[in-house]
Amino acid sequence: MTAFGTNQTAARLHDLIVQTEIPLRLIPEQQSGISCVWCLNPLYDGPETVALDEASRGLRGCARCYTARVETLETYYAWLNHCSACPYCRDGGACTVSFGYRALHQDAARVIGRPPPLCSGCFAEVQADEVLIPKLREGSSATHLSYFHARCPRRRR
Repeated sequence: MTAFGTNQTAARLHDLIVQTEIPLRLIPEQQSGISCVWCLNPLYDGPETVALDEASRGLRGCARCYTARVETLETYYAWLNHCSACPYCRDGGACTVSFGYRALHQDAARVIGRPPPLCSGCFAEVQADEVLIPKLREGSSATHLSYFHARCPRRRR
């Protein structure tokens, strides 16, 4: 078991990190696995180094950066699962539990340097006092974690 659930869930989170979180431009040290793909710190073999798999061309990350990305995904999915099950949140509101999940997710996202969320419907930056809901979008090459104003007029359902 992992902190999020089963080993199968951990494998799915790992795949999502490999698909969406590796920077497009890497320096030679990152490309060869000598440095972390996120923080550029030198890497050594051992438990503090995470192999990002064969598909990622031997890229590696440090455990600190990798764990921060796992936490960002875990908090997003916890928030998403709550909003999908909560009748109040499904109806366009946001209960106090949803606000708690949002805060946890946004704190985790800040740790990895994510900018404040943008609404995927109107592309406006979401303010702290605006009701926000998470929504997965399937792209052509990856799943995208997205956010919408709860009552965005341009929201695609």
